[in-house]
Amino acid sequence: SDVYKRQVSTQSTGILPDYGGLIGKVYAVSDRKCSITTPGPNDDGRDYDWKGAIKVDTIPELNRFMIVDEALDGTVTAMFRGAECHGWITHYDPDTSKITVNFRPDEAHKKVDSTDYDMGDSTEVGVGSAKKGHVAGAAERPRVRTAAEITAEKNKVKSYGVAYIHCAGCGTGVWDNPCDCFPTQKRKGFFCQECGKKCASGGSACCGKRLSEQAQNQGWARTLGQKYGYFE
Repeated sequence: SDVYKRQVSTQSTGILPDYGGLIGKVYAVSDRKCSITTPGPNDDGRDYDWKGAIKVDTIPELNRFMIVDEALDGTVTAMFRGAECHGWITHYDPDTSKITVNFRPDEAHKKVDSTDYDMGDSTEVGVGSAKKGHVAGAAERPRVRTAAEITAEKNKVKSYGVAYIHCAGCGTGVWDNPCDCFPTQKRKGFFCQECGKKCASGGSACCGKRLSEQAQNQGWARTLGQKYGYFE
């Protein structure tokens, strides 16, 4: 354990290959686990195994974004939805030199995101195409999606093979602009979470199960994309 602590102390900011290239800075170490902070406005620190971490300062093209006055930074400006937007580098792939940039939610998602960050979307860009810091004149958040972009998101979600992808309170698909059923705790009826059809009651059967026996929908499109993988 003491040896582990000494090893970690020499690489306090690093990339974690076992966590998809997540970038973080250690602030506490105990029994082969490290508590790290990650770039972004709402990180609360979580525990990770630091085994195999790659020191950020060994990758100059990435390091220039990550540390400012010895503090973890990661603020960048990158192209997303056709415009330059402010974001934060969260992951790095050493094999492709691509970074994952996470943005604040667009206006449609902001209204149901109390963190003003967690429901923001992400994109992968070459590390050389991003600009350091939040550049003046760039958008603070991405624009809302077009109808064509929402349809493309729907096709992605349906390709994952996940069963429950509609809101039980209104039937909205997880790919659509989000409804307010969860934050307001008000529902507009009883809906099948598999197909989105409106039913008479929670005891109604649809898609082979009573609504009351269906699982909760399995996450927003962003959450499912992170789990099952984005593709173009």
